[in-house]
Amino acid sequence: MRALDKLVGFTPDCLVFDFDGTIADSRRHRLRSWQETLDRFGLDYSSTDLYRAVNQGMDNLDIVAAACRTKLVGISPNDLSRAKDEWRREHLGEVALFPEVPQVVRALRENSIRLAVCSRNIEAVVRAVLAREGIEQDFEYVVARLDWSDHTRHEILLQRALSELEVKADRCLFVADTIMDQKTARSLGVPFVAAVREKGEIDLFMTPRITSLLQLID
Repeated sequence: MRALDKLVGFTPDCLVFDFDGTIADSRRHRLRSWQETLDRFGLDYSSTDLYRAVNQGMDNLDIVAAACRTKLVGISPNDLSRAKDEWRREHLGEVALFPEVPQVVRALRENSIRLAVCSRNIEAVVRAVLAREGIEQDFEYVVARLDWSDHTRHEILLQRALSELEVKADRCLFVADTIMDQKTARSLGVPFVAAVREKGEIDLFMTPRITSLLQLID
């Protein structure tokens, strides 16, 4: 595809999308889930550090370590992770795909580009949102956490996606929205495009950047 050739210098065999903040408008939803959970357990935390940790795409355990000011006495990180994921499932109706996603997905599939999702969200949540939008069948694989107790690191999830797709790292393109995603892609030799919707974050990325997923096809 001409747009991809211009953006990254080649047409990949497959595109792997991150979910939260990339194809799903869920950043505020994820932040609120952590706020609600930490408040529920009566934990003191830095709102600034929590916002930064969530928007950098840190894993659950790293978010707790970065944001909490009090020690987890009698509370395990798993307790927090489970409560946070339960809150997110209960409020799943608040999460929607960005408006351009169905159009982008259709165009990529029409050009025989294979698609997958790689996310640290719960697999059932990701599939539910994709199914609600009528595009779940367009993604060959959804690689994500199984449940709240699954703390698989993102590089393992992305490697799993590559294995499932049976594609070489340099023939894939990972489209995601955080610095942690970028580091993950680099560690595996996967070309990366930053989908940056917040103006203040644009300069954080040295790799190709887009402000709308439509730039993948136009």
